[in-house]
This record gives sequence, structure tokens and C-alpha cells, in this order.
Amino acid sequence: MISRVERGQIKHRSVNACIYPVCLLDGAHVTTIEGIGSLKNMHPVQETLARMHGSQCGFCTPGMVVSIYTALRNGATTAAELEEAITGNLCRCTGYRPILDAAKSFASDAEGCCQGQAGSVCPCKDPAVVTTTTQGEICGSH
Repeated sequence: MISRVERGQIKHRSVNACIYPVCLLDGAHVTTIEGIGSLKNMHPVQETLARMHGSQCGFCTPGMVVSIYTALRNGATTAAELEEAITGNLCRCTGYRPILDAAKSFASDAEGCCQGQAGSVCPCKDPAVVTTTTQGEICGSH
């Protein structure tokens, strides 16, 4: 994920690191999969993708995680926006259904989300919250 200040706001973009010219990174902040979470402190996107069987060989997983994470950081809230976020990421193992299900579980229009009605801040609506539970478990506990 590449982050830059544009028009006074921080904007995040998911890019293909293999072909992105390094000279275009001047003045940008770069976040790799390692900067999103770790085995001891997984980000909810990582945890959800794992729990929902969205990873098999692991080759596409970092790109899927970074793309979903970037969309959430940019304010994506609907299932359609999160589905669009992984467009262009290729997976040959899972058939995409578990990956899509994991991505869409963060959507405001996803089944099981309390939509923030349980309090002022719903944990499933805050992509910055680091947790080891899935959205359904968080919202189901309100």
C-alpha cells in the first residue's frame, strides 16, 4: 500500500510491487504485508481471511490482504466496494468464494453486522482495530 497526502488528506493505493517503479515512491509511505500485522498480532483482515479459508497455497494472500486493507483505510464500506478492491488479484487455488466472503464480511451491508447500533463505535466497522475475532463474533457479542 502506498500512502500520500493529496489535497490535505491521506490517500492509500494498493499497487503491484513487482512492477511499480521505485522512483515513483519518492515522498510516499509504503506499507507491506509485514506492516499490517504479524502472527502474534494479526490484523482483522488477515485473521478473517485465514478463518474463512481464503488462503491455500499462500501465494496471492499478501496481495489480497493489502488490497482489502487499503480499501478499508480509504473508507470502503459496501460489499461491492470491497469486491472491487480485489479486482486484478489472481488466485488459482480457492475459486475466490472464500476470499470474497472474507472481504465482504467487513462491509456495512454484510449480514451479521450490528451497523454500529450497539454503541458509538462498532469494532467491525473500524478496520484499524486489531483483534483475533471475526466480525460476526464481535457483532454477535454486543
